[in-house]
This record gives sequence, C-alpha cells and structure tokens, in this order.
Amino acid sequence: MLCHAIPSLLDCLVSRRFVKQSTFAVGLILLFSLFAPQSAFAEGNCPPGMYPIGGQGVQGCAPMGEPTDSHRDYKDMVRKEQEAHDRAVDKLYKKMLPKKVVEVDSYSALVWHPAANDYWAIWNSNTSEAFAKERALDYCTKAMGSGCAVAVSGKSLSMAIAMVDGMISEVSWDLDFNTAMVAVMKQCETKWGADRCSLFKGMKATKVANMHVDFLDGHVPNAEQAIRYKKSTKTLKRSVEPAANYINKGNMEKEFKNFIVKWDQKIRQTAPRTQEEMEAERASRVR
Repeated sequence: MLCHAIPSLLDCLVSRRFVKQSTFAVGLILLFSLFAPQSAFAEGNCPPGMYPIGGQGVQGCAPMGEPTDSHRDYKDMVRKEQEAHDRAVDKLYKKMLPKKVVEVDSYSALVWHPAANDYWAIWNSNTSEAFAKERALDYCTKAMGSGCAVAVSGKSLSMAIAMVDGMISEVSWDLDFNTAMVAVMKQCETKWGADRCSLFKGMKATKVANMHVDFLDGHVPNAEQAIRYKKSTKTLKRSVEPAANYINKGNMEKEFKNFIVKWDQKIRQTAPRTQEEMEAERASRVR
C-alpha cells in the first residue's frame, strides 16, 4: 500500500500500523468465536435452562423440567390406552366366570410306569374323572412311552404313597386325606415290615370352584425328570387299596394316635425341606 495521500512519512507509518493491528484484532475475534464454548446456547438456539420445541417453520424454547402441552397430551393418551386395556381384561375375566361361583367336587388320577420309580398325578381338577386320567396318562406316555397304567382315579379322591426300600410300592386312597396317609403306612407295614417303609407323598383333594379355567394340581415329570429303574433293578410288586381295608373308621382317634406314635418322628426326619434335601431324596430313588 502506497501513501501518496498522506502528508508525511510518519503519518503513513502510523496508518500502516493501525491497519495491521486492526486486521490482526478481527482475526483474533473470529478465531475465538470458532473455539469459544457454546454456554450461551445450551440446547440448539435456546439459552441455558431451556430446550427447543416445535417443528419445521415454528420453533421456540421451553424451560427444562416443565412438561409441555404435547408431553402432557402424550402421557394422557398412554394413560387412557392403559385404562382401556385394563377394562377389556376385566371384562373378559368376568365373562369367563360363572354367574355364581360355587364349590364342586374335584377329580383325581394317579398313573405309573413299571420302568419308573416315579408317578404322574392330577388332582383337584374341576373337569371330570376322565379328563384327569387322560391328562395323567398323556404326561406319563410323553415321558416314558407305552406301558403307562392308571393306578387309581375318582371324585374327591385323596391319595397317599408309601415307599419300600426307596421304591414306590403302596398307594392308599380315601375321601379324607389324613385317613389315606394313616392307611398307606399300615398297608406298607403289613406287607413289608415297618423298618422298610417310609411315607413318600400325599395328595389332598379339595372342593374347587366351578370356573371355566381348571386350576388343577399335578405331578408330571418329563422325560428328563422321570426317575427310571435300571435294567438290573429287581422291582417290587405295587398295590393300590382303599383306606378302609386297613383303617377302623369307627375308632379314628385311636388310629391317628397310633400313627403319630409310630411314624411321626420318622416322617419329620425324612421329609425334605430345602432344595438340597429334595435333590438328595430324588437321588435316593435311583435304583
């Protein structure tokens, strides 16, 4: 740049220095603006504590922590949809219930297989005896294949199972659960001797609601869970008898007292309570 219009050399030098300093200052300002923190606009083009709202063409800022009308509308929509769903579920459930819920007799069935130290049972079914037998047989067949047989079935039937030397052997049944338990131990003792017998399982029949849904109880081990006898195992002959064959129902108080004196302590000692004890009991049935 020439200084023909400036009267003196000193003025020209001062003018040049001013131009250079001005140019340098503008450059610093531009550079600072590129790398300076954007604290003045925390969310988009909104100041701190605000966030952008709106769509194309229409934008604004709203304070953080305060729901917008659109957010309130969305929450209201979700709440209404949930309430509508709950009403539909309640309506369907009430439709499934009978007009008057009453208690009815239940049905039971017990099935076993000659190659398994196990059993398959359905009890407290509100459908029918035929249904209970069909279900128990179906589960047994799926686990063991052919050879499953119904040991006992009936209406309002409680059942108790006793083992001999760790093998399922005796089944007693009665309308009363406690009577079936007392009877099965007398039945086992009579045939095999008290030292070889232990109470294995009891299934208590109860009255059930006449609902369309069948909330039955069951013991239905699958193919992996079922405990099989080894081919070399010498199995015992099993038997199923009514409790009346071994119980004097005219003097049940005496029967119960004798049962407690003879078996209560052994039952308490052998009844599995923890997961480890249940696994140990299961392992003890492997023959």
